[in-house]
Amino acid sequence: MKKFLISQRDRAIAGRFTPLGTALAWAKPDQEMSLMRSYGLARDAAILDVGCGAGHFLNRLADIGYTNLLGIDPFIPSDMRSTGGVPILRREVSELDGRFDLVMFNHSLEHVEAPRDVLASASRLLTPNGQCVVRIPTVSSTAWDEYGVDWVQLDAPRHVSLPSRDGMRIAGKAAGMSLERTVDDSSAFQFWASEQYRRDIPLSDPQVFTGMFSKTEMGRFKQRASELNAQSRGDQSAFVFKRDHVV
Repeated sequence: MKKFLISQRDRAIAGRFTPLGTALAWAKPDQEMSLMRSYGLARDAAILDVGCGAGHFLNRLADIGYTNLLGIDPFIPSDMRSTGGVPILRREVSELDGRFDLVMFNHSLEHVEAPRDVLASASRLLTPNGQCVVRIPTVSSTAWDEYGVDWVQLDAPRHVSLPSRDGMRIAGKAAGMSLERTVDDSSAFQFWASEQYRRDIPLSDPQVFTGMFSKTEMGRFKQRASELNAQSRGDQSAFVFKRDHVV
């Protein structure tokens, strides 16, 4: 049932409206799928998800009609297919050939030690009008300014590279791409989780699940996240690049 409801919501966000899907999209929007709609891709567009893990997001794309999907992840045991049938290769992006209309890094670039080199490899794979989208935490944010070392997105040692907004633009340019736009998609997580760290409470603490923060407090965190996103001050953003034309 949960998979069916998610599929109905995703289809509505992608533009295939049904009464149930529209209601779900309004009640519980999904930024990741909303961004997909903004890219203006045909259903047969070649899409690559870098660092896709088991391919959960690729499955969602396949379920709403995208047909030319590929995932790569160097940390899976071997080449495989997702539960939705999408091929996933055990590869680094530098080892891949082909051309893609969209190369996605959905919170994977922050885990690599040489992000500029990885972006250069991604740029090489883009079609002339292709897009590269990097969703990543950024230190150009109010949460970093307020919480410092208690900011939850530091997430050491898993997060290796946490760029500023200018840093992402410069890295993309060095990789042969121009930054077209950014879309902040941070959530209340930046506040309630950072507040826990400030109080020396780990995310796995049982208090997380027994109501450490009141409903009113959580509502305030959510509202503030929305306001900061509108001001380009959220703690994570989608950076949308296009390949520079080679003369």
